[in-house]
Amino acid sequence: MGYTYSVIITTHNRKNYLSQTCSELRRLSGQLEEVIVTLDGCDDGSEEAVRETIPNVRLIVNANRVGSIPARDRMMRMARGQIVISLDDDSYPAQPDFLAKLEQVLAERPEAAVIAFRELRDGQADAASPPEEGRWVSWFSNCGAAYRRNLYGQLLAFPPHFEHAYEEPDYALQAYAAGYGVWREPSLVVRHHFAPSDRSYQRRHAFQARNETLSVLMRCPLAMLPFILGLRWIRQAMYSTRAGFSWLTGEPLRWARLWPALRESLRLRSPVGYRSYWLWFRMNRRPVADPRQFCAGQRPSILRSDA
Repeated sequence: MGYTYSVIITTHNRKNYLSQTCSELRRLSGQLEEVIVTLDGCDDGSEEAVRETIPNVRLIVNANRVGSIPARDRMMRMARGQIVISLDDDSYPAQPDFLAKLEQVLAERPEAAVIAFRELRDGQADAASPPEEGRWVSWFSNCGAAYRRNLYGQLLAFPPHFEHAYEEPDYALQAYAAGYGVWREPSLVVRHHFAPSDRSYQRRHAFQARNETLSVLMRCPLAMLPFILGLRWIRQAMYSTRAGFSWLTGEPLRWARLWPALRESLRLRSPVGYRSYWLWFRMNRRPVADPRQFCAGQRPSILRSDA
């Protein structure tokens, strides 16, 4: 193979899912440079389970939980592979020739900073016969995505102060502003044992709403800022209203989470160009054919060499 691959996973007290994912990754062990796992405040025996399944795993143990985004940021920076595959603790490649397929897509899409995989949840059809064609997208999920490592930490990076959620759309916007993009490839499939009982939707919405606002403050051009912020807040309020009374009454508490991270977002404010932001903002309704149109075909020279 032409590329070297690292896999990164962050987990918090989900030993059974993590063990299954690590077992599935052993099928690819001869083709991987490394597997890096962050145990983020785990006290359920996850460390022993991981070491037993993947003896040469690179393990990061956080005594106190720091959040999935700071954990992924650290692993991205320490990864040795040219391509970094991000998975959740309950997701893994569903095809035996997964890396061979990924290799081909990477060669065909040198302008892609990220290759996003199709997610196959429990109860859904098998991995064969992708239901759609690939396309450029404005967001993706870290439960199944491949990053070009040489781009990370130069102009593109996760904001660690987000803690959890919304780092993917923010990263996609950075990529498009740099003349790259996010390509969704439905022929590449990850099996995702998504367990709603293990996840708090209200907690996730709180992070999602907060970080969406923080991303706007960091990336949106000043002239567009009032319009975009207003639109985001109205949409978030409508979502909470539809979700029920308990969600609506909890909004003030959720918005209180915004303030501790506000100063850091303003300190890191680095707005993208008007054209880049507007094209990214409306991508769901108006798809793009070439990510270079976001910056008039010009990429920063530091990023022209694709690994």
